[in-house]
Amino acid sequence: MTPTLDQLRLRLPEFWQQLGVVDHHIIRLPTADLVHAYLTHPQGMDLLQSKLNERQQLLDDLARDPLRCGYRLPWWYDALELFKDHDELLVLGGNDSTKSWFGAYWSVKGLIDEPGIDWGFMHETETTSKTQQQSLAHRFLPPEWRDLGKKGNLVNVCFTEQMGFSENRFVLPNPTSPHERGSRGLFFFYKQDPAALTGYKLRGVWCDELITMQALEEIRTRLLGRGGKLLLTFTPKQGYSPPVMDFVAGAQVLQTREAKFLPTRNFDNRPEVPTGHMPYILQSRRANAAVLCAFTEWSPFRKTGDLEKLIDGKPRAFIKIAAYGWAEKTVGNAFPKFSYAVNVIKRNPNHPWNGVGLVPPKPWQGVEPRPPLYPRLPADGTNYLVVDPGENKNYVLKWYRVGARPEYTFVYREWPPCSTHGAWAEMARAIATAETRSRLDGYPGPAQRYEYGRSIAAYKKLILEAEGWTFENGAWHGADAEKIEERYMDSRMGGSQVPTATEENTSLIDLFRQEQYDEAGRLIGPAVAFRPTRVKGGRSVAFLQSLELINNKFDYDMDAPVTVENCPRWYVVEANEQSILAYQEYTGADGEKGALKDVIDPDWYFVAANLGYVPPGPMKVTGIFGGF
Repeated sequence: MTPTLDQLRLRLPEFWQQLGVVDHHIIRLPTADLVHAYLTHPQGMDLLQSKLNERQQLLDDLARDPLRCGYRLPWWYDALELFKDHDELLVLGGNDSTKSWFGAYWSVKGLIDEPGIDWGFMHETETTSKTQQQSLAHRFLPPEWRDLGKKGNLVNVCFTEQMGFSENRFVLPNPTSPHERGSRGLFFFYKQDPAALTGYKLRGVWCDELITMQALEEIRTRLLGRGGKLLLTFTPKQGYSPPVMDFVAGAQVLQTREAKFLPTRNFDNRPEVPTGHMPYILQSRRANAAVLCAFTEWSPFRKTGDLEKLIDGKPRAFIKIAAYGWAEKTVGNAFPKFSYAVNVIKRNPNHPWNGVGLVPPKPWQGVEPRPPLYPRLPADGTNYLVVDPGENKNYVLKWYRVGARPEYTFVYREWPPCSTHGAWAEMARAIATAETRSRLDGYPGPAQRYEYGRSIAAYKKLILEAEGWTFENGAWHGADAEKIEERYMDSRMGGSQVPTATEENTSLIDLFRQEQYDEAGRLIGPAVAFRPTRVKGGRSVAFLQSLELINNKFDYDMDAPVTVENCPRWYVVEANEQSILAYQEYTGADGEKGALKDVIDPDWYFVAANLGYVPPGPMKVTGIFGGF
C-alpha cells in the first residue's frame, strides 16, 4: 500500500535506509513530494530505482574524476574569467570556502590543457605540502594517470598518501612529441631558500596559505617570459599582511555580494559597498592583478552550524576574515571619507588622457550613479602648482584646479606619473629590513629615483611642457598654455641655501626665478616664479591641522545620497594614481619615514595656503612665467 505524503515525510529517512542510499551535500536525494509522485505510478518503484542508480553514477564519477565531473562553485567561473584579463589573482577565502580545491582544479587543468609546461605549487612547509596541496593535486589528476607509478624522466606519477609525490614532483604523459617529457608539476615551500626556484620557467604557479613577500617576488621572476599566471589562495589570518597589502592597497571594489553574517553597514569609507554586503571582486592598482573574496557561506561542503559557532560573539573584524576573507588595517586611514567611487573623476572615453601634458577640454566627466550636476573637472577654473622638492629623490609636483560656484578642488595632474615611473610608494616589500614591522605608509618606490638628477632647467622644461608651453626657435610660446595663478614650493627645501657654480649660496626658489643658459648662450631655463609655502616641519601641529583641513574638503554625509548639496569638495582625476593610492592608504603612523607622506605634502601646502577660485582679471606678474 502506497503511504500518504504525510506518512512518507515522517518515514523518509527509514525509506532511504531500506534502499541503502545516503544523502549527499551536492547531489541531494529526491524530496518526499517527488518520491510520493513516483510511488503513485504503476512502475514508480522501478523508475525511482533507475533515477537513484543514475544519481549514484554521478556520485561515483564526482569522486573518481573531480577534474572532469566534479562540482564547480559559481565563484570558480568568475575566477577563471578574471584570469583572461589578469596575470595574477588573489583569492581571499573564508575558512572552508573551497579556495584550495579551486587552486588544485585550476593548476591540474592548466597542466593537462598545455602539454610540456612546468607548473609550480607552493605551500608553507614540505609536510603541509604533502598532506594538503599534493594530496589535492593528486585527487584532481585524471584517474587513468593517477597511479601510473614511476616510469622515468619522461613520465613520473608516483604518489602515496603518506609521502606525497616522489621527489615532490610529477611528470604527466602528455608530451608535445614522442621524445619529450609531458607537463611537470613542481612542489616548493616558503621555508626553502628562494634560490630553489632559480632556473625554472613556470607557466603557472599556485601558492596556498600564508606566503612571504620574498617568495612572492621570486615567483614573479619565474613567470616572466612564459606569459605565466599566478594564483594565491589563503585566509588572511595574519590580518593586513604584506602580501594582502600588495594586492589590496589602492584596489577598487568592482562587485559586492550580500553577506549573511554581516547584515549591517560594513564599510564607512566605501559607499560602493552597500549595507549588508562585503567586497567580492576588486581591481588591484596593478592592472594585471585582481582580487576575489570567496565567502564561506557559499560552500556546500561545510557542515551546517560550524561557521556559526566559530564566529558567534566574535568582533566584526574577526568575522570579516573568517567568513569573508577580508582583512583590514589595524591603523585607520588619515582620510576616512575618501572613496574611489565618489572622489575619483573617471575618464571620458571621448577625450583620452594619461595625465601628462595639456588637459584637453572636459576630459573628465561624472558617470552614473552621479547626478548630472555632480562635479566633473571644469574646463575653466583657477590653476595652481605645488612642488615638494624632497631630498635625494625626485620632486613631487601636483597641479590643482579650483572651480567656481561651488569651489570644488580637483587634483588634475601629478608628476612623476605612475604610468611611466612606477609607484612612488610600494606598500609591501620582499627584502627584510631591521625594522620589526611593516611600514603602513609605504616604502620608497621606483618613482622616487627613476630618472633622478634633473637640473633646474630640466624641471622647468618638464613643468612648462606639462602646462602646454612649446619651445620653438629658441623661445618658449604659451598662447594656448594653461594659466597658472600661483606656484608654490616647500619652504624647507625650496628656501634653503644651496651652493652655485659661482660659489654664492642661493635657494631653489631663487634658482627657479633666474634664467639658465647653455654654453652657447641660448636660453634653456626661463624664469619661473614660486612662492614659499607657509608651513614648516614634519609631524608638527600645523601638519596635523592641515590633515584636518583636507578632511574638511572630503567631508559629506555618507549616510545620505550623494547630491550637489551633499558631496565632497576635493576630487582627483583618474590618471593620478600616486595621489589616489595615498588618499586610500595613508595613515600618518610612520611619520617622516612613510613614503606616502611625500604625495600628501603638496596637498598640505595647498590647503594651508587657503587657495581658491580667482575670477578672471588682470594678474600681477614677476617675469614672463611669474605666478604672483
